[in-house]
Amino acid sequence: MSTNNLSTIVKQLFCIIFLAININEMMCGLNGTTVSTIIGRDRDVGVVGVSDDNRTCLMDSICKNNDKSGSNRNSPCHQIHVPYDNVTDDDFYDLLWTHCPHFFDDKGDLLHPICCSAEQEDSISRLISQVDIIRRSCPSCTTNAKKYFCNLFCLPKQSEILNIEKTIHKAILNISYVISKQFAETFYQSCRDVRIFGAYLMDQEFICGPYKRSNCTAERFLTTLGSISQMPLIIHPVITDLVGTGSSGEGDGGGLVSLLGHRFRPMSGQAYQCYESPPNDNACSCDNCERRCNETLLANYQNNNNNHQNVKLNDENAATHGLGGNLDQFFIYRIVATVLVIKYIF
Repeated sequence: MSTNNLSTIVKQLFCIIFLAININEMMCGLNGTTVSTIIGRDRDVGVVGVSDDNRTCLMDSICKNNDKSGSNRNSPCHQIHVPYDNVTDDDFYDLLWTHCPHFFDDKGDLLHPICCSAEQEDSISRLISQVDIIRRSCPSCTTNAKKYFCNLFCLPKQSEILNIEKTIHKAILNISYVISKQFAETFYQSCRDVRIFGAYLMDQEFICGPYKRSNCTAERFLTTLGSISQMPLIIHPVITDLVGTGSSGEGDGGGLVSLLGHRFRPMSGQAYQCYESPPNDNACSCDNCERRCNETLLANYQNNNNNHQNVKLNDENAATHGLGGNLDQFFIYRIVATVLVIKYIF
């Protein structure tokens, strides 16, 4: 098999793994966007971050659109609406229960309303379910990727984490996604060492652009990820370490912060390092998490060292007890001999 053919196969595989939305399109491409932060960007549509009413959702349904490249995107529609209190479609419920378990309690009830609907099931399913291909290698990376997209489409307060940048006939083309630095960095680090067929995920151009793993960063990773042509819309990540005042919870980065001329609450759900185990799952394998390998080696060294110390201590104790026994016998013999000598003399 030639190098070009192998490269093509690997590229297609990663297209499937990450963000394959249009199943008829099998090649990934970048739209040329390399902006990692969009403060000051010219926007065709401006949506105030925090709404004054309870219509906190910005997206719903699917709007067909043809962009300049000729690809037919199944983009979400720009529809401001109230979050849904429950999920009535069984298939959509199963999708969310399987891939977005942080939305539910132990009984399977929603912990909060959601902005996504069953009409978006196909797009969301194609976007997040294929990530399971790397689950065996690194559950932490998979869990973080799913949470990233689940929260994007479904969190009940989209107006606090998203800004609509551009639309065509209600179809959303570009958005800003405000994310906490902690979540972004943890997500990136959890996937940094993942390998597929021996190749690093981050070395693929459509995963971190031209930077490859050696020069990739969380900003470059998420910017490239949000620019792949198979996405239903282009995501411009806005990574911030600003923290406002207020309550904090799943998907809630604390209080409101001022970004892009509006007020936002950065998405900051719990993310897992590659050496950490997500709920009901395992940590990443050693081959896909260098820190896991290092910690395993360190633990083995410490265990071996402790065992060596225990053996040494046992040997010392045995030697001490053995010497003590010999000394006791020696003194007993001396005493007996002395008694016999005295008795013989007298």
